[in-house]
Amino acid sequence: NLSEANLSEADLSGADLREANLYGVDLSEANLYKADLRGAKNIVTFGPIGSRGDFTYAVRHTDCIMVKCGCFWGDFEHWQAKCRAIHKDTPHGRAYAAAAEFIRAYAAAYWQD
Repeated sequence: NLSEANLSEADLSGADLREANLYGVDLSEANLYKADLRGAKNIVTFGPIGSRGDFTYAVRHTDCIMVKCGCFWGDFEHWQAKCRAIHKDTPHGRAYAAAAEFIRAYAAAYWQD
């Protein structure tokens, strides 16, 4: 169980994280390139998206949703604000806004205890 683990700066490229419970896990700076997340709990990933054409990860934490997007690692609200400030109403900005709506809907459907 990886719950509450600190995996910051971990190289998880190619790691098999199937069925892992990532609730509360700190993925800041973690390299998730080609990590197998099938069936992993408390994380949702999507992409490629945005200006970097990279994958974005949303992780359920005890009191918030954390987002790993490019070099950004922070809470959901800060990520949204940063996306709006940088990308405004560009195609990337609209894609990030749609992703934020998806994360919100996913959390409401699957992360309610």
